Amino acid sequence: MLVDYCRHVVKADVIDAQIKQFDPEWLNENDGLKRYDRLLAMAHRESQIINTLARSMRLTHQASYRADKAVPKNGRKLWQRD
Repeated sequence: MLVDYCRHVVKADVIDAQIKQFDPEWLNENDGLKRYDRLLAMAHRESQIINTLARSMRLTHQASYRADKAVPKNGRKLWQRD
């Protein structure tokens, strides 16, 4: 799963480089607009896959968060009033 995660991160970086190199003038042409749309769709898919894999491997912030440990030092929970 970690190998897949790394592969998708690399793919996302390649797609991101393509998006950054895209000349906005190309949007005036039909083919340019289609290419840009495909690049954005590919970037979105890669982001979703990376997010899913990160969650599966518990790499996200939520994986390390424990509600019972989220009490401030003063002992009062954030949603409690004085």
